[in-house]
Amino acid sequence: MAFFAQGLIDVFIDLRDKIRVQDIAAGYFLIKEAGGLILDANQNPLDSDLEYETRLSFIAATNQEILDDVMSKIK
Repeated sequence: MAFFAQGLIDVFIDLRDKIRVQDIAAGYFLIKEAGGLILDANQNPLDSDLEYETRLSFIAATNQEILDDVMSKIK
């Protein structure tokens, strides 16, 4: 996700429901500070409890236009 925040990639998608929120907390902050979007698998703002057992999927994109373009191609 550091590559994402630096502008080296435009979108990152992980829909496996295997990511722990603790594993992406720093990346979440980097993406939000860089002005990007970080959403759940249903394209809603990512919001999760902090339980260790919780697993999630997420989509990160630099902006809504890129997100819409990518999602239209994978649906």
